[in-house]
Amino acid sequence: MRKFFCSIGIFFFLCLLTLGFYSSYMRTYEKNQKNPTRLSVEDITEGETVSASEEEGSYGLFLLKERNGCVTVYERDGVTVYEPTTIPVKTLPKTLQQEIEQGKYLKTHEDLYNFLENYSS
Repeated sequence: MRKFFCSIGIFFFLCLLTLGFYSSYMRTYEKNQKNPTRLSVEDITEGETVSASEEEGSYGLFLLKERNGCVTVYERDGVTVYEPTTIPVKTLPKTLQQEIEQGKYLKTHEDLYNFLENYSS
């Protein structure tokens, strides 16, 4: 009988431990969804510049620019890399190539998602 109660105690302890890990994971997951991690610009070569207007309100959240022949997504400031992509600029339509050459702003996360979904292979 003692073995039975000891087994139940261990079972409940493991259940509580699992529940604790799960709740900790969910809190971290929700926190990261609200404030996703950003990539820093570590691999920009010297002399490479990306311009962005100081009037942030009239532009979007993201800036698309060409870097090393591929589209790179920058944050609104035009310096911080949000998402490097493997989308070659040469495969895009000519008008879109010109827009990206000048710096194409996307206003929302949904616009960015749609662009990446449409043009990534």
